[in-house]
Amino acid sequence: MEENGIITNQEEQAVQQNETQNYLYIQSKAYVKEAGKWMHFMAIILAIGIGLLAIGGICMMLFSSFFAMYDTEEMPSFIFVIIGFIYIVGAIISVFPTIYLFRASSAASKAVALENNEQLVEFFKNNKSYWKFQGIYTIVCLSLCALLIVAAIIICIVAAATL
Repeated sequence: MEENGIITNQEEQAVQQNETQNYLYIQSKAYVKEAGKWMHFMAIILAIGIGLLAIGGICMMLFSSFFAMYDTEEMPSFIFVIIGFIYIVGAIISVFPTIYLFRASSAASKAVALENNEQLVEFFKNNKSYWKFQGIYTIVCLSLCALLIVAAIIICIVAAATL
């Protein structure tokens, strides 16, 4: 309480806490706004990559008949169909993190412009979903790499034993 123009210790602490909260709020808004811009940029890059990956997969599958005339025992032409299919599956899988990024960037710009807490929660929710997806995807890819290494070692051992 203020008595005769004297500010008490409690009031001073409350003012300092309010100033700290305002500073944190202003800094947080700036970081969310900047993160939203980068997320939007990366979502666009991912969308372009998805399109190119899908086109590449389709082309591999369509042109596999062209490669049929060069079909050999070591490199059969159907391998291009398999690779094309893998490209298309990769493109489909990549759609999900791209959607999360687009949603997060949109929510970030709305949260900052409208000072809307619901949009801020939406930003964090989609940001979390993006990173969760990326984490699971990374675990799956590393597991597949480990399996492929083990399979390659086994194939090499079997091939060496038959010589």
